[in-house]
Amino acid sequence: MIYVAIMKCSNDYYLCMNNDNTILGANEPEPIIRIFERAYNEAHDRSYEGSMSACIAYISAQPAIVELNDLTEISKIVIISDEGTVNGALVGGCKGALCRPEIAKELWSKGKNPRLISCD
Repeated sequence: MIYVAIMKCSNDYYLCMNNDNTILGANEPEPIIRIFERAYNEAHDRSYEGSMSACIAYISAQPAIVELNDLTEISKIVIISDEGTVNGALVGGCKGALCRPEIAKELWSKGKNPRLISCD
């Protein structure tokens, strides 16, 4: 099993990528969840403006960590055209490859969401 992050932005879904265009993935979900939680919390700690920006960003773009059997499933999820993948800039500098909505929506709805707001 591998875990990847799918970001829902409006009605589109993106497979999250690292800055070097590699897939944001891990052998377990927790490291990916921590990436989103750490970025969110760092924005809150920076300033009031950073806090509000993080809130708005993660309302408009919602991550979910999903489980895949293996890397071959990615070719079924990501839309690949003659030019390659359709990439977009998502929240917090996160990059993503556009996904097939009918497949990504189902995966995303079953995914594990980072806990971005805590009441500790």
